[in-house]
Amino acid sequence: MRVTGLTPLPGRASPHGTVSREMNVLLLVDGGLVEVLQASPLLRSLVAGLDGADATVACAPAAAPVAAQIPGVTEALALPALAPHGATPGNVLRAWGALRRRRFHAAAVCSEHPLGALLAYFAGIPRRAGLATGPASLLLTDRVEREGDENRATTWLRLASALGVEQQLHQPSYNPGVPGSPAAMARASSCWARRRTAPASRR
Repeated sequence: MRVTGLTPLPGRASPHGTVSREMNVLLLVDGGLVEVLQASPLLRSLVAGLDGADATVACAPAAAPVAAQIPGVTEALALPALAPHGATPGNVLRAWGALRRRRFHAAAVCSEHPLGALLAYFAGIPRRAGLATGPASLLLTDRVEREGDENRATTWLRLASALGVEQQLHQPSYNPGVPGSPAAMARASSCWARRRTAPASRR
């Protein structure tokens, strides 16, 4: 597990847009610590269902140390464009360049905002699963609907089925026993506990 910034990472090219067991899969998560933890059941489901897959989480820099502790994560890619109020033209361009230099077979876009779908599309990722909301969702190859006021973690789990993975691991998870950032782990745990007891809300 590692946290990286905007540096190249070699990957395996995919000749087709199909999901296979040996693949590079990307989770694009905007927001902060809570959003990363809400995406962790999806991540774990993809890793379990695609044995041998390399999983990268692209998220805000403040959330990257938490993402790196989630079981199954190969790399946490810190992208300022995915932070709250971080989508400046310069940050978006650098995020696009970082993703474009890598080779991903599929992306799960854990976001209700158009930036995630735009980044996945212009990065040339063949399979792009995300939420069916707004015009930007037309850039996705696989779309799911959000049902009522359900928790985002439940919505994101359906992206696994959209990518052909039926096994779903529902519990959020990270590994606090791995050396990293204890303070970040404590903040993540606290944020998640508060979110679990609060009513679900939409952005």
